[in-house]
Amino acid sequence: MAVTSVADVGGPRTITITAIDNAVPSQPPNAVRSASLTINAPLAVPTFTFVAGTVGAAYTQTIPTSGGNRPLTTCATTAALPPGLTIVRDPANTASNTNNCIVSGTPTTAGTFSVTVMVTDSASCDPSPATPAATCPAGSSTVTASGSANSAATTLTINKANTTTTITADTPDPSVVGEPYTVNFSVAVNAPGSGMPTGTVTVSDGAGATCTGPLTAGTPSTGSCMLASIVSGAKTLTATYNGDANFNASPASAGVPHQVNSAATTTTITSDNPDPSVVGQPYTVNVTVAVNAPGVGMATGTVSITDGTGAMCTATLTAGAPSTGSCMITSTSSGSKTLTATYSGDTNFSTSSDTEAHQVGLAATTTTITGDAPDPSVTNQAYTVNVTVGVNAPGTGMATGTVTITDGTGPMCTATLTAGTPST
Repeated sequence: MAVTSVADVGGPRTITITAIDNAVPSQPPNAVRSASLTINAPLAVPTFTFVAGTVGAAYTQTIPTSGGNRPLTTCATTAALPPGLTIVRDPANTASNTNNCIVSGTPTTAGTFSVTVMVTDSASCDPSPATPAATCPAGSSTVTASGSANSAATTLTINKANTTTTITADTPDPSVVGEPYTVNFSVAVNAPGSGMPTGTVTVSDGAGATCTGPLTAGTPSTGSCMLASIVSGAKTLTATYNGDANFNASPASAGVPHQVNSAATTTTITSDNPDPSVVGQPYTVNVTVAVNAPGVGMATGTVSITDGTGAMCTATLTAGAPSTGSCMITSTSSGSKTLTATYSGDTNFSTSSDTEAHQVGLAATTTTITGDAPDPSVTNQAYTVNVTVGVNAPGTGMATGTVTITDGTGPMCTATLTAGTPST
């Protein structure tokens, strides 16, 4: 009997079997039969590369396979795929189909994952970890691949999804300097990604004030924070999502206008000492400037103080809550005064004023005869008497008016003063 065929590669081959009667070698053979015998190529996973996916975006990739006894019985991995993905046999699995495994689903977690694909055919056993290939029955075949048969593990990368942040409200608008206002925002996942971002969003007014608020997961995720602008004027609010493990930080949101007005203030004269004072005596006037709610901050600048009759002084504020200041004012006329303190305001805080009564008394004086000539004189001889009038401390100034001089026996004269220190 003789068998003739060539089957050094996979595929169907025709085999011819010839039976020869040895007793009569020269005679034609007694029987000849031809049959088809298929020798399949070994089961293998040709070289492949995973396409990167995105969190929340539908993912599908076909894993090519070749050889083996079709159909495949299992497609599996030695380690878990990224959450949200599965590997299955191609529903179109046929004897002629060589792309038999499909990884598909919607990934929910970003990262780079080591993935080893394992396939079995109808002559194989299940290559799951519970039934390693080493224990499979004789004659079965198992192929472990990650890009090519028997190669090292390949990787599947799931990228973070991009996001867009939007400011949805800012209340109250306008606000005043230092007043907290609520900024609402949302973070949506950009297509093709999907999901619910977590983490925080930072809001800026473009002039140094910021706030950060947590997100409540949703579609879109939402949140808010309280922002207090410390400089008056027109602001442009922007919000930036800071990202999390699965979603990229967003660029700054579209700007939203917000108006911040100057905060109102209250100026108070807290003391004027001494009260009463006398003409020409300096007295200290203390003032405070407080920022009215809902505004917050520390007023700067100056407060002008007048007595209503021409005297004034200017106090420079020391920033605080409230801001404080003082100055020395000197009233140059006697009588009841109405002190008025006026805060000039600054870029962030409005003007305000206060009044307070103050009494100014007459300053004491000292009159002195500085000379009388000629002395002695004779009866009915005129003689000159020189006088000075000085203002006694704490009063200051130049006395005016007249001085009456008598000799104690009836004669008298009146001197008109020339203002000076002292007047004469």
